[in-house]
Amino acid sequence: MRWRRRRTSQWLRRRKRRKKKKAVREKKKDSMRKEKRNINEKKERGREKKRDAAKKNTETETAEKKRKRNSGVDGGPMSRVQQA
Repeated sequence: MRWRRRRTSQWLRRRKRRKKKKAVREKKKDSMRKEKRNINEKKERGREKKRDAAKKNTETETAEKKRKRNSGVDGGPMSRVQQA
């Protein structure tokens, strides 16, 4: 039968210190992950805003072009009818 070596108080203190350090490292990693996730979400929101703005801009441009065409400005089909 093998005898087990007794765990000294020094060994226990070291173990406790290691656990604390590990916990701190994990906490840091988690906060970095969270920060990264927040940054990515912010970027995505910005992209969506730009996309929506561009879409809205093109919609208003096409609506204005149609309005001009129908009002007789720019030589649209209605202007020819008014001339005759």
